[in-house]
Amino acid sequence: MLPFIYITNSFYIDTYLLLMGVAISITYILSKATFNYFKIEQTQTKNQTRNQIKFLFIGCIVYGWILAKLLFASVIYLKFNLNLLFQLNFWFSGGVVFYGGLIGGLLFFIQYSLIMKKFNPTHAIYFLPSLCIGLAIGRIGCFLSGCCYGKQCNYFWGIEIYDRISRHPVQIYEVIFLLILATIIFLLIKKKFVSLIIFSTFFSGHSIIRLILENFRGDENRGVWQQFYAFSTSQIIAIFIIGFNIALYVYLFFYKRKRL
Repeated sequence: MLPFIYITNSFYIDTYLLLMGVAISITYILSKATFNYFKIEQTQTKNQTRNQIKFLFIGCIVYGWILAKLLFASVIYLKFNLNLLFQLNFWFSGGVVFYGGLIGGLLFFIQYSLIMKKFNPTHAIYFLPSLCIGLAIGRIGCFLSGCCYGKQCNYFWGIEIYDRISRHPVQIYEVIFLLILATIIFLLIKKKFVSLIIFSTFFSGHSIIRLILENFRGDENRGVWQQFYAFSTSQIIAIFIIGFNIALYVYLFFYKRKRL
């Protein structure tokens, strides 16, 4: 584990926050590269296109970070503590819930593309491969900082953290699956599948990953609800997303098949 990178004895960098910054930067760079690769232009000039992507990206990050922190606080403390809103350490430290970030990002995306009509919503598919890669980099940050760790593992690939117990490297499991998902989505875009199918593949694919890997998680502070068969918060949300996408696939197959 490498939770901190010490520059001097008194000055250090939080590895998790560093990797989060790297993840955001890489996601933005790869998103622009994907738009260029598929020659997608939102407006008449390239500068306007770049500005639209930049503004959408920044807005999704801000909204996503706020919702991810708020949901994390609600899960940890079971009821939200308003005092946390006035603590800088709360906002600029680790501890987020992915689905909170997803909801926040979607809220800004809806505002920017559907309400303000500044961005073609079908073009959001070109963000998805780089988003998967960004999430994978973020999970590497979790691995290095020692959070989101796994249950005890008796196989040779188990890793030891602070308690010297060999555990499943669930963060690395997720990195592998996210890279596979990124490849699948990129290929679907290249094969020109309809946007709805690509969106559904991302949401259902990621939800299946979380639903499975949560069973190997050993940290209890992610919110485990005994009244819901000991499912975690992320698993409960993932089940609803998977159910919605199954219904969507059925609808597309039986009612929209000719149009696909």
